[in-house]
Amino acid sequence: MILNPFVFFCQISLIIVFSISSLGKFSQLDLFQSAIISFKIIPRSWTRPISYIFLATEIGIVLLCIVGGFATLIGFNIALILLSSFSVALFSVLFRNLSVACNCFGSSESIVTRFDLVRNLGLILCCLFGIWGYLYGSTIFLSLPNIMIVFMLSTICVTMVLNLKDLFEIFRKPISLNIE
Repeated sequence: MILNPFVFFCQISLIIVFSISSLGKFSQLDLFQSAIISFKIIPRSWTRPISYIFLATEIGIVLLCIVGGFATLIGFNIALILLSSFSVALFSVLFRNLSVACNCFGSSESIVTRFDLVRNLGLILCCLFGIWGYLYGSTIFLSLPNIMIVFMLSTICVTMVLNLKDLFEIFRKPISLNIE
């Protein structure tokens, strides 16, 4: 296939992220709506329509990235706007010292932390690099093994970005070797 590997990496990353996110929200829409209410940013009466708009937008991003071509560029731009708006909401929660669960990817009791902002920054950079690669990058022939490698790298990076807080906690603790 003739692809830009950089764009393909970003495209697969966004497909994975927004598939996980939309499935989590769809399966427990009431929890996502509760999270929107607890953020205390919009009137309670707007919660249901806003939750449906977010869910539809996330599904739309996935579909646009699957279609490929110019649709992917549109998907990158919509994802950039959505992630930026989510980041503003997360920053607002942190700034006001609210202790609320994000439920960004479905049911979670994990409260919003700076790691959520760092995660979103990584995803925003993915969108920006995808846009840049689409507009200015060159395409090359990628064999099936190369496509699989890019797919696996994308999956690994997404897994790491979505679990930043846990990874930080794991590597923050000193390793003790009790050899006797």
